Amino acid sequence: MAPNVKKKKITPAQLPEELVRDEILARLPIKSAVRFKVVSKSWLSIFSDSNFLKKHLSRNSSQNPNDYDCLVAAKHRRVVVLTRYKETFVLPLDNYEMVGSVQGLVCLRSAKKLSLWNPAIHQSREFTLPTQHQERHADLSHIGLGFDHASNDYKVVVCYVSGDSRYGCVYSGKSDSWSDVFVPDNVLFRTEKMPWDHKRGPETIVKNCPYWKCDTYMSNNDDVRSVAVMKFDVGSNEFKLLPEFEFDASEQNWERGKLYALVTMNDCLTLMTYNTSKDSVVDVYSLDEEGSCVWSKMYSVGPLDLYTHYLHLLQGFRYGGEFGCHNYGTFVCCDPERNTVKRLAGTTSHLNLISCFPYVPTLVYLQGMKSVYMQTQARISGNTFRTPRRLINSLRG
Repeated sequence: MAPNVKKKKITPAQLPEELVRDEILARLPIKSAVRFKVVSKSWLSIFSDSNFLKKHLSRNSSQNPNDYDCLVAAKHRRVVVLTRYKETFVLPLDNYEMVGSVQGLVCLRSAKKLSLWNPAIHQSREFTLPTQHQERHADLSHIGLGFDHASNDYKVVVCYVSGDSRYGCVYSGKSDSWSDVFVPDNVLFRTEKMPWDHKRGPETIVKNCPYWKCDTYMSNNDDVRSVAVMKFDVGSNEFKLLPEFEFDASEQNWERGKLYALVTMNDCLTLMTYNTSKDSVVDVYSLDEEGSCVWSKMYSVGPLDLYTHYLHLLQGFRYGGEFGCHNYGTFVCCDPERNTVKRLAGTTSHLNLISCFPYVPTLVYLQGMKSVYMQTQARISGNTFRTPRRLINSLRG
């Protein structure tokens, strides 16, 4: 090369900002997006924009549906995320309960303390239950998590009971404050024998609204006669009692008849009944809230090999028709289309399933969220081990 020839300076190409935001960053997997938030202030601003978050979720959930249509379950002393093919540990579970999961946030509770936690970005915001009803010596009866699309607001609803009186409050994640709501007389108590479950959290969450169930019983025995469902509409802040599902006489005793589970399936409120037998058939019913508002049978699945008295249907995936089951601490996924049952990889053997809800990983961040992780020096198989100490300690306090 001649000594007087100058080297040509190469500069990186400047891509249009819209192209970077909408066609590159919006397609990043969730783990990469979390890391790239710290690249620059402009990228942090993009990843914090609500419109971008919706586009990022839409793009990724359509391209990788199995990774974004998930379940989050609390069992024994851990919280796990379930996909159709594996179980992933995300948090130790000690002296607190999982209230619910909507739009990427999981609500945890320990006594009077609550947390809105995003497992994907390792951030949480803590707050406390309202004090006005606690001063009346009222007992916490129900608690649920929801999301109002119109106001883009995460809400936590609680019901208190004191004698024949009942009170309700709703927490707004946007305003970080509580407000009173009306609780109708017919929602929590009825004249017939209907003991409410000891579980305070909802049975399932459908279209971002929490649902609770209770059983009615036949007189003089413990046979379940029907299932009643209560809903909290997060848009109107109203409690609603939905039509009961009545069992046939042959199905009313679970020992000789059927078990049931209230779940989310294809983003609809669904009741699934089944036998614990070698060739169990699962009957799927749906409630059309926007139309006739009656329970109607959609289809039957099976026969499936679900033979065990300790197996329970735990939740349906939002889309696709698959549903998860729990058996002695292990999880299996049932595929009605292929008529198969398979155990999820990574499933641990802990017992005592507590609750399970639909879950989708998102980049949602609420003002005031803080990191729940503290880096440690411990290493397992060459990977840095992270312990969510701040979240656990704050809920224990």
